[in-house]
Amino acid sequence: MGLAEKEMTMNLYHSTLDAIKEIYSSGPYGSHLFFSGFYQKTRGNIVYSIKINEDDVIEAWEILDHEVDGNMREIVAEVRDRVEYLLGGLPEDFDDWDAEQLLKNTRQLSQLARYYDLTDAQIEALDEADAGEVDWEIQRLTAEAARIAGFKAVQIEDEMGGSIMIDMLGCEGELSVVENEEEDQ
Repeated sequence: MGLAEKEMTMNLYHSTLDAIKEIYSSGPYGSHLFFSGFYQKTRGNIVYSIKINEDDVIEAWEILDHEVDGNMREIVAEVRDRVEYLLGGLPEDFDDWDAEQLLKNTRQLSQLARYYDLTDAQIEALDEADAGEVDWEIQRLTAEAARIAGFKAVQIEDEMGGSIMIDMLGCEGELSVVENEEEDQ
């Protein structure tokens, strides 16, 4: 197989406090796990690795480029509904384009006060714990949009930096425990 024909894979890492025996679809991210491109014990002392083909990963900002016949309109509407719930109403000029920016990870909830004329109550809502939950839900919806677009994973940016979200439901067998840092580097 020539170099041009060789699939490009990458090693990704996920840390956790507890051993992963089964992935469930409940929780803020559904069945998605967050991975990074380097070994780290950010979330716990157990570190898993997975190999993934680079072609199976899409960057969040590219997701809607793969929309076909409006197959992502429901997800965009769900993002809009989450923002409306959080703020107790949408800013007057907030529409699908704005929801798309949140879905594509090109804008964050925390930035809404910069772009819209929000009430004091809406600004306060952005600072509440519910805003974090809505942010997590939007991340899950971004990963769901990636799946609809035909990708296994999506690369996002958040307060933790760059991550790759992968839907791992039924894929527990693809995870390998990394014994120590030197072994997989």
